[in-house]
Amino acid sequence: SGTKAASRRVGSVPFAMSPSLAQALLADAPDGKGDCKENRCPLREFALPEVFKTHPGGQEHLKTAEKSDCPGLLFLAYHIGLDMDGAIGNAMKARGLKLPEAGTFYEELDAIVRKIKEENKGQRSIFHAWCLVITFLLLPSFVWLILSPGLLPCLALTVMFELYFLNIFHTRHHKGGSIYDSAFLNTALNPLYHFI
Repeated sequence: SGTKAASRRVGSVPFAMSPSLAQALLADAPDGKGDCKENRCPLREFALPEVFKTHPGGQEHLKTAEKSDCPGLLFLAYHIGLDMDGAIGNAMKARGLKLPEAGTFYEELDAIVRKIKEENKGQRSIFHAWCLVITFLLLPSFVWLILSPGLLPCLALTVMFELYFLNIFHTRHHKGGSIYDSAFLNTALNPLYHFI
């Protein structure tokens, strides 16, 4: 039915989208057919770069989109609020590819995300500091549990792991492993994050 979320698996990643939301995102598609169930869907026909080793989001996102039957939708979702007309558009153009066309609903969401980012620039630095605090508290939590097994060290490590997964792990998934603005921090901490 139109109200239930359509769900399927993309590789090993569960992907669910409300048909009405998909329709709204594609409402202004060039052929007038926003539903990806139709034979012709602009977002389904979106071409991905075959090789993009410097992709800021990493290679896993490209592999996931490649397995999807609607890669343009994933492209739009992952790039919302980013510089589509600048760096992203130029990177696509350099590879002979076009950006997927989205509807007015997507453009409104994109504008809202950009506005929030613009009005809260300091939040990014606060989040980076928070991730560093989590990183440097996670290691002592391990050591504490190993040297002094007990309920309190176990609870401390559990909280630290939860904070790690909700913040660092989740953000690395979106950012392809580069969550900090500093190349030094990314290079120094990525081996630890890969291990965890």
